[in-house]
Amino acid sequence: MAAVQLLRGHTDAVVSLDLYTPFPGSPFCCACCCCNGYSASASEDDGSSARSACSSSTISSSSCLVLSSSDDRTVRVWDVRQQQAAVRVSLDPWGSPGDVGVARFYPGGNGVIAAACGNKLLTFDLRHPLRPLMQQKQREEQQKPGQQLVTSSDTELNPSVVDMKAMSCVDSAVVGEEVDEDDDWVINDFDIWVPPAAIQQQLQQCSSTAKGSNSGKKAAGEITASDESLDDVLIAIPTDGGKVVVLHQRKLQAPLLLSLPASPQHGSICGIARFRKHAVMDLLSGGYDCQLKDWDLLHRKARGCVDTQKLTPDGEEQPALSGCKRQQQRRKLQGQQQIFNPPFVTALEVDAPGDRVFMGLGDGAISMLQYAESTRNARLVLPPVWRVEAHGAAVTQLRLLSLQQQQQQHQPRELLLSCSDDRRLCLFSLDEEKPSLLVSHQLREKPNALRACQLCCCGCTSTRCINRSSGDMLETVRAYVGDVSPDIKIIDLRL
Repeated sequence: MAAVQLLRGHTDAVVSLDLYTPFPGSPFCCACCCCNGYSASASEDDGSSARSACSSSTISSSSCLVLSSSDDRTVRVWDVRQQQAAVRVSLDPWGSPGDVGVARFYPGGNGVIAAACGNKLLTFDLRHPLRPLMQQKQREEQQKPGQQLVTSSDTELNPSVVDMKAMSCVDSAVVGEEVDEDDDWVINDFDIWVPPAAIQQQLQQCSSTAKGSNSGKKAAGEITASDESLDDVLIAIPTDGGKVVVLHQRKLQAPLLLSLPASPQHGSICGIARFRKHAVMDLLSGGYDCQLKDWDLLHRKARGCVDTQKLTPDGEEQPALSGCKRQQQRRKLQGQQQIFNPPFVTALEVDAPGDRVFMGLGDGAISMLQYAESTRNARLVLPPVWRVEAHGAAVTQLRLLSLQQQQQQHQPRELLLSCSDDRRLCLFSLDEEKPSLLVSHQLREKPNALRACQLCCCGCTSTRCINRSSGDMLETVRAYVGDVSPDIKIIDLRL
């Protein structure tokens, strides 16, 4: 039975989660499985007992921060070591009246987050509120064992606001297009990438030579303090209207909206977008039109498209049916009284080299596609390398994880985690030709978010932990699950 802990504080459903590991070495335990971590509950009676019981007192890195967004219209940053929210930011003064969306840490560990709220993208600089956590080692040396180090509080910040609706109106007015409805620009599961310098230069050259470019309108006020310290970043934004656009956030300059061709865009909701984060500036987007689209961002054109409805369970491409045969097939399905879940692209992951793409589909299946090569002109190869009927309902979350081995000379184990509307959390091994199920955990609620990291025998999440070389190392994956309840679940899955 998997061990489950709770992070409590939200008052409504958890929408998204993200992880970040910033802490230096600590003289106390991290999130240890042997002594429940250094927290008020673990050291209430005797702080020294927590320190002496933990074998990870000299590790070089300890725990992580968890970023969550919720339907209670707040974004919170949690210190897992104390199992409480260290920072709480309300989105009400800045966001749209619509639903709260995904929140993400900016890459590079600079303490900046981006959160979607309706058709607005909000960027908060949390370096000052998080400073006590970054200085945790010194503070722990000064505090008494039973004393709380950081308390949750409302943080008033002036975010950088990008209104996607307002920016689209500017572009539409220039080309004479009709203005989209507000709901069309609701932001879904976006992705953030800090591209290499060479790609940034290519992108700037392409943008400067584009004719009639009028996408540089600043969406909200003056350049904020957070803009001064940020590197150039690209944010891939999928929307309810089926469009996917790329926001180029530039240092000390107004953001640019890099629009992709109006056709072919998605014919329904575009729910997710992911960059291929390597030397090629490509983007993948998945929608409720059962399409996976591959985009060449440098030339702003579609590279290819995969129709998931034309893929049969065995991975073969389904031939087109005549009208008579389609009617026969429809009557057969109706006679069997089956409930058909369309293969919407509901989850998407790209591996670190950018060679493999993992799709979670609305029919409960997971498919893996591969690029023919790693050059700019590479295309996704059909049929899929494999397809597994992993779940009984839509796969809403996928996460790749490389599990470091006890012996350094061994290759890391490749793992894939999935969550579904069937309320199952599954952990697969990718070491063989087809994935094999290692662990299945039944969830109580329908999941909305999933993040994961490796947990060592001492309970830390550092790949540099000295206990990793010990003979009694436990291969454990720590999964963070957000669902329709207010509580964040921390689930330790031992392999």
